[in-house]
Amino acid sequence: MLYPEELFIKDILPNFRIVLAKKLIEKGYSQSKIAKLIGVTQARVNTYAKADLKKALDKIEEIGFNIEEFNSLIDSIVNEQSLDAIFILRNLRNYFLSSLTSGLLCKYHIKVANLSPYCDVCLKYKEVSSLTERLKMMQEIKKAVENLVSSKEFFFLIPEVYTNLAYSLPNPQGINDVLSFPGRIIKFKNAVKIISEPEFGASKHIANMLIEANKKNQEIRACLCIKYDENILRIIKSLRYSFAFNYKKKKIYQDPVVEAFKEFLKNNPVPQILIDKGGKGLEPVCYIFGRNPSEVVSIALSISKSYFERVIVAI
Repeated sequence: MLYPEELFIKDILPNFRIVLAKKLIEKGYSQSKIAKLIGVTQARVNTYAKADLKKALDKIEEIGFNIEEFNSLIDSIVNEQSLDAIFILRNLRNYFLSSLTSGLLCKYHIKVANLSPYCDVCLKYKEVSSLTERLKMMQEIKKAVENLVSSKEFFFLIPEVYTNLAYSLPNPQGINDVLSFPGRIIKFKNAVKIISEPEFGASKHIANMLIEANKKNQEIRACLCIKYDENILRIIKSLRYSFAFNYKKKKIYQDPVVEAFKEFLKNNPVPQILIDKGGKGLEPVCYIFGRNPSEVVSIALSISKSYFERVIVAI
């Protein structure tokens, strides 16, 4: 009998680590840093660096994972501005559990464990329960993100590093009080796609941006980021949303965008849209702030509709 957890340790995790290690090496991380991030020795990272990437990806696909979704997840991890081991652990674990409980891995598990084809041990059964604050938030954020997924225009506003939608508890004390999407909201073929169900503590960067905004204005509990360019700036002005530019700091911080936002908020209110023009290694993005997910998504969809009509269709 082979339990799903054994399958993860034996077949899945080693291949996850090979792909992630190779991507981090491409990103410029040292082998010693990668070892700390993924929880192995430096010698093991060196082995991963020499491993066959195609073979690892083929195995991941054979097990049942959607390989394009998986690559998008890995890209979203390596592009995280303040990457740490817990962030990686959370995202890979959640992706595995989501795939497991959705039935994607059943065929492979049944085959290697010689189980009955009617096995349903891992499948998730949704239970009706009382609507606590967190459950209400779950419903709100999922309903709001459905509007992004169903929009043909929002696809064109997703940055290269992908995007995320965050929703905080009242008076959030840390990222574990902020609900967001592990693996982010991604471009998948020609559509917007969600890799995993929303979870508390799933994002560091956008969660910290939202926490800082909430400290200044407790009504602000939601944040969504989109790409930035001059066309988007013109649209923001034409739609009369309040906006401001994030100031850049000369000092090197783990997350310079958050630190710059802290400085900005010392003398300014939270705008509807904060524009960060990026810099070396940082893509230009806009942060949309609001009271709830529905509000920020509504702003994003208004911008995306104008952007599609003025820029995409006009090309």
